[in-house]
Amino acid sequence: MRNGGSSDNPTGFRVEMSASVEPVFPPAPQFLGLFSTGVGDSGQVLGDGASDPHYTLVSGASADAAAAQVTNNVWPIGHAWLANSAASRWLSPRADQSGSSAPGFYTYRTTFTVSDGSQGIWLSGRVSCDDALVAVRLNGAAVSWTAGNPNYGYWTDFSLHEGFVEGANTLEFVVRNGGSSDNPTGFRVELKAEP
Repeated sequence: MRNGGSSDNPTGFRVEMSASVEPVFPPAPQFLGLFSTGVGDSGQVLGDGASDPHYTLVSGASADAAAAQVTNNVWPIGHAWLANSAASRWLSPRADQSGSSAPGFYTYRTTFTVSDGSQGIWLSGRVSCDDALVAVRLNGAAVSWTAGNPNYGYWTDFSLHEGFVEGANTLEFVVRNGGSSDNPTGFRVELKAEP
């Protein structure tokens, strides 16, 4: 800039600039198709005896254990077992647990999708089962279980933060039904994903 003329002339220069830059973050990972037990696609709890569309019973001690069924809302639910709620319901090999199920192991499986990366995500929740939770597997690998042993009379909180993959993921819960003769068995979990 040049100030012309032979005498002192005022001169000046002023520039104002502003800019706004939004930081660019990669999309947060999302869990797709992740549901608590006994809940349908719309998020509403299912009725007595319904097959859970999100959980399968992939192995069971009872010969008739073919599907994870919503347990009928009668004894032992609300008595020995926690009462059902609007957030989740109990699953069993048979809807009628007054007739009971064989002692042994029952594996409940759910499959969900993780989109937009798998780093830094957490899956938390709470679980209850009759009689004991003996294993949790994420994508076939045993998960370290530090939350204690769930029982049918109370919730046990847990969280998982490793072992997820982008795309399809499989989560399995192995429940042991104790005893030497038929007796009630069931499984219930409420899940929450956190990116």
